[in-house]
Amino acid sequence: MARIVLLLLVVAIASASIADEECSVDTLPPNCKQYRLSFGVPCQENYTPVCGTDGITYKNECKMCLKRMYAGLNIQIAYMGEC
Repeated sequence: MARIVLLLLVVAIASASIADEECSVDTLPPNCKQYRLSFGVPCQENYTPVCGTDGITYKNECKMCLKRMYAGLNIQIAYMGEC
């Protein structure tokens, strides 16, 4: 019985987590075009942190755009500031 309760609890938590990610409409796409990124071109080092939808705090929007480009991920801005 305890195993069934534990399994149901895990499923409920996982379902709630997935629903939260799918329903998030407060994210913003980063404006990567403004940085004219190419492989090997560095971003400025100014600290204006953004929280990515991947849960990582990026030093600035340009750094997030580099991660998107190198990793091929569709990371969005969850909010401005540290995660």
